[in-house]
Amino acid sequence: MQKIDELLKISENDLSIELSTGNLKLSESQVNLDNDLAAIAVNNISEERENDLEVLRTSVASKGAEAKAIFTQNQATFASMMAYCKGNSGRSIPGL
Repeated sequence: MQKIDELLKISENDLSIELSTGNLKLSESQVNLDNDLAAIAVNNISEERENDLEVLRTSVASKGAEAKAIFTQNQATFASMMAYCKGNSGRSIPGL
């Protein structure tokens, strides 16, 4: 009976060691998974920020082109009005 108890005790210890080893491997796998997920999240955030920056760059370029077109149009209107005023000095400007 004592031999059986000793064998059971040894088996329990072996199972406990195996269980502890399995838990350590599981913990290590969880740490690796957490690290991988963190790296993926950082990459996704970086990609999203890069996409946001690209949208902003496009918007700024578009607004810049629009402002330049308006400025050019205003210059042409001003030049036209100056020519009109020069040709009609002393007369009133239509619409004013």
